[in-house]
Amino acid sequence: MDRFCMEGSEGCSQEDILLETRDMEGLGLQLELPSGFGPMGEERQERLYPWEERPAILWENGAVQLAGQLTGQEMDSGQTWQAAWALQEMAGELFPEYERSPAYLDERGGLPVGWFRMSMAEREEEHIKAVCAAGGKMVLVTFTYPAGAALQWRSIIRHSFGTWRETGGADQRG
Repeated sequence: MDRFCMEGSEGCSQEDILLETRDMEGLGLQLELPSGFGPMGEERQERLYPWEERPAILWENGAVQLAGQLTGQEMDSGQTWQAAWALQEMAGELFPEYERSPAYLDERGGLPVGWFRMSMAEREEEHIKAVCAAGGKMVLVTFTYPAGAALQWRSIIRHSFGTWRETGGADQRG
């Protein structure tokens, strides 16, 4: 377990954030997240994700949700930024009412991660959508958090990108 921020640290005005390594089983991905993330309850899944084919991973930590899934597309790590850019463009076409950041590429860790942020003002939420390649497949991870906690969660999520690792356990059905 690692500490991302410690109460009383210079420039830190929040409680301790302890990070733990989590395996996204079936997706072939491992990453560090704040402790407290756990499986989303079935009732909440049905309310937030009312379709039949929900993401394989649905975790939450208070008001923050994480959804992880294989997209079914083949991809290698050299295509990560292109995939993030294409996803950002598609999100703009599907949801023109939401503000989007440019697509970015984070190459600090063992796995390149492409990502962008989407602000949903009327819902008072933000998403960070991130893609990477694991087992030759595209993995999509979406973080949803309250807009009021955006500064904290943007930092935590972007820090986590440097911890993403391929585990070799990607489910080949995706």
